[in-house]
Amino acid sequence: MDIKEHKEVEMEKDHFNDDDRGNFIRKSKRNKIVIVVIILLISNIASLYLGAYASIPLGNKVIVSKKDYQKLKRVEGIMASNSDLYKTFNEYPDVLKFKQLFQINDILHKYYYKNIDEDKLVEGAIKGMAASLKDPYTVYMNTKEFKDFSTETGGTYVGVGLQVAAKNNKITVISIFDGSPAQKAGIKAGDVITAVNGTTVTGNELEKAVTMMKGKKGKQITLTIDRKGKGKVTVKVVAAKVQITTVKGRMVSKNIGLIELSMFDENSDEQFIAKAKELKAKGMKGIILDLRENPGGRLDTCVNIVSQFIDKGKLIVSTKDKNGTEERDTAVKGQLLKGMPMVALIDGNSASASEITSGVIRDYKVGTLIGTRTFGKGVVQIVLQTPGSTALKVTISKYYTPSGENIDKIGIKPNITIQYPKEFKAEDLNTDKDPQFKKAIQVINDKLK
Repeated sequence: MDIKEHKEVEMEKDHFNDDDRGNFIRKSKRNKIVIVVIILLISNIASLYLGAYASIPLGNKVIVSKKDYQKLKRVEGIMASNSDLYKTFNEYPDVLKFKQLFQINDILHKYYYKNIDEDKLVEGAIKGMAASLKDPYTVYMNTKEFKDFSTETGGTYVGVGLQVAAKNNKITVISIFDGSPAQKAGIKAGDVITAVNGTTVTGNELEKAVTMMKGKKGKQITLTIDRKGKGKVTVKVVAAKVQITTVKGRMVSKNIGLIELSMFDENSDEQFIAKAKELKAKGMKGIILDLRENPGGRLDTCVNIVSQFIDKGKLIVSTKDKNGTEERDTAVKGQLLKGMPMVALIDGNSASASEITSGVIRDYKVGTLIGTRTFGKGVVQIVLQTPGSTALKVTISKYYTPSGENIDKIGIKPNITIQYPKEFKAEDLNTDKDPQFKKAIQVINDKLK
């Protein structure tokens, strides 16, 4: 994935992130942001030269020792000879707030009984800053983590084959890929992952857990799972190459087509359009769009798909940052399914890009939503590449449906609410045992009369 700077409104996926991976992603032409590493230099200098001197105030003057005066002169000399450093001090007047960070660094180097890896110490400090925000979608990624993240929309990866999201500070399984190691091991949507390889993980450590669930082919990964009604379960999964198919479709009657969309990755829009054309050629007059268990994905992909059933130029989603700055995404050329009777199936694991799609369907009344309330992720992340092939993913704004609603932690309520029966299984989806699918068939038939 060509990451300079992009936006995402996504769930994290173990297979590639998740789920922003994700994040849903929009590339832009903004410059790369660089973590202000020079702060480290400045703060170290300040700590070294100014950290311990004693002063005596005298009116508008300060008396210092001759030794401390010489230290100050040395700092002044460094500042005068280094224009970049001088400019940075002026640009970041609060830089000395980081002084304590480097005082602790000095103490650790002085007293810790083992050798210290400086790079890991710096990485830990940066990760700590991101983690202190208590936002599972704002994370700093080291070189390996960013490499894993950057492969997230490529269609294949090596891992266990499931999609996860942070819900109530718990890492919850959203869906499992067909034929994946996770599916073979019996992991189910709704399972809560409490530990990976014996290390406890929470929703605030989503990226960490996602990284731990990847590995080389043949690597054994142990997951501790809390399953409703059964308590803690330990599952051993062997990592393997997972093929990701995001779009499936078939005719379910002579004039009703079904398209299942499992996520919005970089190829999903092309696959969706191709499948829609195929089904139209077979006589599709009404469509059922299945967004259940879909955790989201790329914004540009979502825009291209939604553009197939609304007029060009119509608002799809808007975002607002903390300063009130608004950005708007509108429908592009497409309109392949415009005017066709539609039902969209949604559930508690339909999130971000799925919710934007659902919001468009609801607000413009282009279809009927059937199922249960969606996940409720209404925030946007941006991914910024930082030095050393690392990156920072940070939540920058909220997003709003065409009617102006932010659904974060609320979700979208369907037009027709139908729960799964307790005995419902994944293999029952879109069969006669699926009450939501059966209702969708009924509603579409009524629309086609």
